[in-house]
Amino acid sequence: MVVPVGTWTHVAATFDATTIKVYINGVEAGTKTYTWPLVDSAFPMSIGTDVINSAWFDGLIDEASVYDRALTGT
Repeated sequence: MVVPVGTWTHVAATFDATTIKVYINGVEAGTKTYTWPLVDSAFPMSIGTDVINSAWFDGLIDEASVYDRALTGT
């Protein structure tokens, strides 16, 4: 799914210990099975950057939230 340039877009991701789901504007855009732990003390959590590959998000991030449980698509 392509996110339009110049338009506010809601992006959310959930993880339930086995599957990552990504939603764009409330619509499921993709899933991926994830079998290794997300916790890695060598790399702190980042929003808008990939610290391993030095990739940076070129845009604005508003109202970022992190929950300790998987949320529903709604």
